[in-house]
Amino acid sequence: MNDNGVRSSYHSAVSPSGHPGRFHPDAAARDAIPRLAPGAALIVTLLLSIGFWGASWLAVSGLGDVALDSLLREKEEIEKWAAVGSA
Repeated sequence: MNDNGVRSSYHSAVSPSGHPGRFHPDAAARDAIPRLAPGAALIVTLLLSIGFWGASWLAVSGLGDVALDSLLREKEEIEKWAAVGSA
């Protein structure tokens, strides 16, 4: 393969019309990619993060409750068998 078959990095960054990226001056407004404003994106990210950590906290605390209940039942069983053995 010769060098003519490989496009330079310049060609990947500039469209054949000479405009960088996907910008075309004659494109319709509906062709634009809708994007969030930086402030709105930050708020959405913050809310999603808080929701994730809240869900994680509930899951971990629920597991802690299950483990604690299991340990308390085990302790009651041991005390019951200790009382039976000493009687």
